[in-house]
Amino acid sequence: MTLATELQQRPIEDLLAPVGRGESLDLADRLLATLAQYEIPDILGLFSPEVQQEIIKSRTAMRKIFRRGEGSIIRRVFSADPQNCVRSHDPKARDQALWSLVDRNANELGLVIKSFETAQTARARMSALISLRKLAHHDLSRARDFFGSATKDRTDIDSAEWAELCLRELAFDAPGGREKLGLPVSDRDAVTLGSKQFDLTMPLHFECRAVTTLANASVRTVISPYWFSQVFGNAMALINQQSFSSNLTLEKQVEGLHKDGSMHYEHFPFTGETTEMSRTLHLHNYWAETKRPFYSSGTTEVVDAAHPVTVGVPMTFFRMAMTATPEKYRTEKGPMPESVRGIFFGFGDIKPETLMARAGRIGVGDFQIAPAINPATNRPSNTVYYGTFWGKLTDTDESGRLVTNKRDVHCDSSGKLDYHGDGAHAPDPIRPTDW
Repeated sequence: MTLATELQQRPIEDLLAPVGRGESLDLADRLLATLAQYEIPDILGLFSPEVQQEIIKSRTAMRKIFRRGEGSIIRRVFSADPQNCVRSHDPKARDQALWSLVDRNANELGLVIKSFETAQTARARMSALISLRKLAHHDLSRARDFFGSATKDRTDIDSAEWAELCLRELAFDAPGGREKLGLPVSDRDAVTLGSKQFDLTMPLHFECRAVTTLANASVRTVISPYWFSQVFGNAMALINQQSFSSNLTLEKQVEGLHKDGSMHYEHFPFTGETTEMSRTLHLHNYWAETKRPFYSSGTTEVVDAAHPVTVGVPMTFFRMAMTATPEKYRTEKGPMPESVRGIFFGFGDIKPETLMARAGRIGVGDFQIAPAINPATNRPSNTVYYGTFWGKLTDTDESGRLVTNKRDVHCDSSGKLDYHGDGAHAPDPIRPTDW
């Protein structure tokens, strides 16, 4: 039996072996490491021939990028001063400094804890908690003590629940650890609104590394969760319980792209397979299939006579996620996620002069999700991007109950753009024929 055949026959969760000394205990980081051996499950028939080829090319690229010592990497981060994660009053600089510590696998738990303690927003506190989880292997006892203390502070319930999730992930390999991850982290009552398009509208938070090939070297840009939301938009997962094991739509809400102040929305319908690790823990192996515009100008929705747009370009990107679906939220329609942690991988393109002139400080519209071959140049797209993400039920009603599907959506159940969310399928207001 070949290694490839063996890997295809082994459940992906079996590849999540306990990590070695000095390696991250974060479950999403551990999933990311499996991409060095990733084999496509028996799902290619779910996609068009064009997207099948994109999936195959993505698999080749992800296995290459995760081989150690692959190529010459020039690291570029937004902030060279780690103290900015405590001292800076700029939320982007502060978050970028925090995640540069994560990227360097720095033994700086004290600095990360101080970043949490001095954070001014719930989002900044959450980012610090996840950063600490990713660095906890440096001093596991200290990290556990801090998370345990944070779970007891009920003045900030969301932070307390995030801290409890971090504790459970760190205990994943302990006896009963998998089972505990599938128990509810929240003791709040929950409700699902019956009048909504989707049963779940869960906000997601992403951190990203983008590796851009320039001549004979690679520029590696570290993008923190706060910066990611500014460049790529705020994201949420849209799920219906009945198709929980096969389908998901990702909605991105991009602010600042339209000069008239209107919001920009993008949607990515995913499909694939789900492995039931237990009744309350699931591993999803999904790929997106979408047709998107590609702007030869290098900037989203910027078109002129010299820089046309190519519409309807078949594209994909990869998503693997582990969801916890406690019995508390299950209905006759199926399971309901309370929390998720996962990874992503795809191709993209950015103008080299944009990347270098700004020392890696890319802005909204500068980076385009792309197929493996740039449709404007017919050469390989110059960037691969990958990273981890996480989410938790957090929206509440006036009674303090968790609402699983409170947020407005701007697509139909298949992921087709419905700009106003009223069923009229209004197009994008700036480039209506592109999307």
